[in-house]
Parts: sequence; C-alpha cells; structure tokens
Amino acid sequence: MMGKQMTNRYYCLDARDLHAIVHNSCVDVTITSPPYGSQKDYGSSKQIGHGQSYEEYLASLKDIFKQVFYCTRDSGSLWIVADTFKNKSKIKLLPFDLITILERIGWKLRDIIIWNKIKTLPWSRKGQLRNIFEYILFFTKTDYFKYYVERIKEPDNLKEWWVRYPERYSPEGKVPTNIWIFPIPVQGSFSKNNFHHACPFPRELIERILLLTTDAGDCVLDPFAGSGIVLAQAYWMQRQYVGLDVNQKYVKQFYKHVKRSIGHDWKKLQIIHSHLDSKRHILAKQILKLREVKFPKALFNLLKLTEKRFTFNEIQGIVTIYDSLNGRRKRHELARAIIYILCDGKLNYKQIERKAMGLIKKPPLSKYGIVPEIHVTPWTSFLQTEWGVLIGERNLFLYTNGVTYMVNGKVKLSDWLSRQRKFWKRVPPILTNIEVHQPIIRTWKPKNGEDILNDKDF
Repeated sequence: MMGKQMTNRYYCLDARDLHAIVHNSCVDVTITSPPYGSQKDYGSSKQIGHGQSYEEYLASLKDIFKQVFYCTRDSGSLWIVADTFKNKSKIKLLPFDLITILERIGWKLRDIIIWNKIKTLPWSRKGQLRNIFEYILFFTKTDYFKYYVERIKEPDNLKEWWVRYPERYSPEGKVPTNIWIFPIPVQGSFSKNNFHHACPFPRELIERILLLTTDAGDCVLDPFAGSGIVLAQAYWMQRQYVGLDVNQKYVKQFYKHVKRSIGHDWKKLQIIHSHLDSKRHILAKQILKLREVKFPKALFNLLKLTEKRFTFNEIQGIVTIYDSLNGRRKRHELARAIIYILCDGKLNYKQIERKAMGLIKKPPLSKYGIVPEIHVTPWTSFLQTEWGVLIGERNLFLYTNGVTYMVNGKVKLSDWLSRQRKFWKRVPPILTNIEVHQPIIRTWKPKNGEDILNDKDF
C-alpha cells in the first residue's frame, strides 16, 4: 500500500527499486517509455540500457514491469511507448519483444497504436529511411479495465452519410483511429520551455491516455519519468502521480519548470475541451433527432418486406410521439416512442403489431436506441384513441417521400386526418413531434452556439 505522503512525488530512484515505495495494488495506470537499449546515454551509472547487452536490458525491463503488474489495480492499465532500433547493424524488435515478455508476466495486450510524431531528427542511416513514428502498446491487468472512449470521440469532419444513416454513427462522434498524430515537443533554443530531454512526450498524448483510462483521483505511475510530462499532466488533471528516474537533473527540472509549464498550457486547453464537449453535445442531439424521425420509416420498410399484405393504399400515415425515458434504462436506450400506424380497415391489426414488435428486437432497429410502443389502428378512429385525444389539436412536423432529415411542413393532426388521402410512392407520411432541418453537406463541423437544438418537442 502507498500512503498519501508517497504520492504526488518524483523520486530520484532506479525503476528496479519500485517495490521500495509501492507495496500493493494502488496504481491505476502506468504511462512510460523505457530507454531504447544502448541508444542514448541519460547520464547515470544506474541507467538501464546503456552499457547493457540487449538480453540484460530485456531482463531488467521484465523485472520492472513485473513489479508494475503487482502494484496495479485490477481495473488498471499499462501504456508503453517503444520503437525498433538498430544495434550493430541489426534491427531490434523491441516493441514485439516487450509484448512477449509482458504477456508471460500476465499483462493482456489490448491494442497497438501508431504514434505519428510528424517530425524527428532530419537524418537517417544507409539502408534506413527517416522514421517518424513509434509504437504505443496498450496492456491491461484484467478484462475489467477502465476505458472511456466517449471522452475522446471526434465530433468534427463527418461525411454526409451520417445524415441519411444516423443509426450507424455514434452520437458523440467518431472513435479515433489507431494512428495518433501528435508532434514531438520543440526543445532547445527554438523552444519557449526551459527543459530538455532526449525523448519528451507531447502533452496531448498523455492527456488522451488519461482521459481514456483514468478518473480524477486515480494514481498515475511513470517508472522512467524523464522530463516528468506524464506526472505534470496527471497533476493538472486532478490525478495522483508517482515518478521515478535515476537522473537528479530531470527531477529538479520537473519541479522548477515542467510542472508549471504544463499547468500554463492546460488552463488554455481547458477552453478547447469545453468547445469539444459542446460539439459532442450538439452532434449527439442531432443524431438522436435524425434517428427518431427515421425509425418509423425503417420499421415500415422492414414490415413491407416481411408482410406482403401491405399495399400503397392501406397505410395512410405513421404518427410517432417521442418522450424522454424515465427511471432506470439500459445504456443504449435513448428515447421512448409511441408509434401509431394508421391504415384502413382491411389489415389484420394484431398480426401487424406482433410482426412489428418482433422486428424492433433485432438489428437494425434495435441499434437505434429507441424504445417503442407500437399500435396499428384505423386512421378514421385514431382521434378517439387516448393519444389521438391528447395530440389531435396539436401541430406536428410532417415528413414526406421518405425524406426524414428535412421537415416538409407543420400541420394540425386533426386537420391532416380530415383531408382527402393522397397517394404516396415510397414511404407513407410521417408525423412527429421532432423537428429536423439538416441539409446534406459534404463535411459537417458543428459550431459552438449553433442553434440546431431548438426542439419544439413537448
């Protein structure tokens, strides 16, 4: 166990002595990058890699990540940034050797991510092109690990297909790909920061991992802390941190410059995060509305395929009223719908209702997040039903010709039912309390403050 006095500290200590300060399962995530063999000299006689054979180096890493395993909570994870490197003209496959070693310890490999650094040293060796990427290995201790992908979903740059097929898109945006583009920090005389390290992490990279796999108050470990960017980012995101490094210079640099510098950047970036959260909210609302209007159309199309008794003249329209879900609900459930399929007197209503209730329990309808209650009733008597009395004199939004992303008008339900029925070609008219005005544009970027959430629902 590790007391509070042991957290939020950067120790000048060999990573192989981790057990001296962490004795039990108290770490929620470890984010680190071990030295790349003998490639770089970090200025300490106790360092790992430099001066060791490759086999000795791997043995040291095995010992360290075995200690990390035992001090990690069952819900915890391990993120290692590593790359291949040349040693005596031979390429060492460090990331893949680490995978083999760590899986034998008990770590479970979940993902391999490519970190595109955009730029790197401007030279290469004979037989080797300039390398601008590294591997990020994501391990967990058990199958019950923290993973909040909704926090890092991307709400921008959706292609036009999301408008016609909202059920295929996550409400908060796209899940990022396994290629992450984060430029390495600028250092030296070109940098505004007063710290130097051979392989610094981008602040944004650490932020993404912390958002993805930790909560406020969790403990973050970096046994090869170096410049301390992992520790500083954890601190400003209200996480506890523990760091180790054998070089006293890095420890002093962290307390003198790095922690304050990351904090300055973080305050600015919180504004950007607030804008992203707003965009996700806007997108989620719009996708839900598109799903709500399209759901009765999708139900009708499936009924038409499975129930051959349908003809163009027998279905006059579909009235759908949406309401919020009250009380306990399943995670994927987003809204409650009362659906009335209005038809003439020739259909077997109960048979159609049973068929519809069977269809909504299976994909694709079960993917919409809609919890429907379905009724099939004669259009001539609908105004005498409970819902007909409730909404008969209200204005509803009308969608025609199967277009469910752009409202065609606003009508009073009783007036619409009193009109002479019109022949429709593909999908019967849909009347609902959901209003959608979403033109199909090639790439959609939600703007903060954009008034597309002005629902007139009741």
